[in-house]
Amino acid sequence: MLNKFVVAIFLSLVCHAFALDSHNSPVLIFKHKENTKSYDSGVVSATTQVKQRDFEQRLRTLDAGQKIMVFVASDLSPEDLAFKNEKHEKAFGNLASNLDIVDYMLFVENAVNNKVTQGQDVAHTEVSAINELEEEPSSDKRIIIVKLPGYHVSEQKFHWLRRIDRALYAVSQLPQYKDYLFVLTSEQNSRLQQHSRKRRAADTPTTPTNHSDANILVYFKDFVQKNKKTADESILTGPISSTKAENTITLTIESKFPLKLAFDYEPAADYWALNTATSTISGKPLDGKVQTQIGAPKNISFSCSSAVYFTVDDENVAGVYFKGFQVQPNINGTDKLTKFGDSYDCTGFVSIPIWSGLFITFLLLGIVATAVSYIMDIRTMDRFDDPKGKTITITASE
Repeated sequence: MLNKFVVAIFLSLVCHAFALDSHNSPVLIFKHKENTKSYDSGVVSATTQVKQRDFEQRLRTLDAGQKIMVFVASDLSPEDLAFKNEKHEKAFGNLASNLDIVDYMLFVENAVNNKVTQGQDVAHTEVSAINELEEEPSSDKRIIIVKLPGYHVSEQKFHWLRRIDRALYAVSQLPQYKDYLFVLTSEQNSRLQQHSRKRRAADTPTTPTNHSDANILVYFKDFVQKNKKTADESILTGPISSTKAENTITLTIESKFPLKLAFDYEPAADYWALNTATSTISGKPLDGKVQTQIGAPKNISFSCSSAVYFTVDDENVAGVYFKGFQVQPNINGTDKLTKFGDSYDCTGFVSIPIWSGLFITFLLLGIVATAVSYIMDIRTMDRFDDPKGKTITITASE
């Protein structure tokens, strides 16, 4: 009996070891738009876990002469393929718009390490910094394994995924690979917690900036430069100062793109707002370069939790934007502001909390109205039985 128990424990440990050795990764199959060849979609559901042998069979069912390029990321989860930033920009914008999706499998067992991708007819290479293959593989190889750019701890997840998207698009557009079938997958398990923790740490913004003086109070989480060809990057801000002249308070933020924001106060309207004609970025007026109307009533601050964006005249830079921006000029000019007043948010009058409150209110009103209508429909009998008299007979019509 003891021997059988020991054998059972040994077998369970062996099975557990094999289970740990397998990785379940998402697999996305796509092709160039000029590739007119049609490919059959998988017979399994997108949410079904695909075993290694089934995935190998899926690749073998392709035409024997079909060449395949497998892009391998260090760690990729299903959520990453639909990831968006705070401005609702897709990380895989090129993949979604400029390439044709053939098939998608959510969880594939050992998508990289299998009999097909480890055969003799396989070449290995990686993507360079300029989104080209480091070493041109031999043309007689049917399968090319391409290692994608790695993930940096100091990098935000969106920027890393955007780099991968650019690399996929650049390689797939090369003339010699337009007839290839492309496969995107990853080496690691798509649910590893350690990678999720690293990414959450990388997504944490830089140290927030909080400036207060006699004229103004301003706060922002980060000041970011939006590049046209490369990933967004944080800009270090220098000294922050302010000046006051009559009904205008000017905020000056020194950085790579110096900002001068002039806030005018209208006593008749009891309202302050950003004057884009007198405000400047890199010495040029902000007229037509601000995507958000900045202003609020007197003694109320302006805040924008998403982004306050300014366009820049530069061939490589699209613009700069504040994350988590809040500002309040000291209109009274008496005591120094130490905390913000009530917030005037950039989302407009009907914000998400207001919509939520209205929805719950109407839902409760509907429940109450239904209950009242049911109560009003309750009817009592208009006749009662007298034990000393004749028994009452009630017909069906009554």
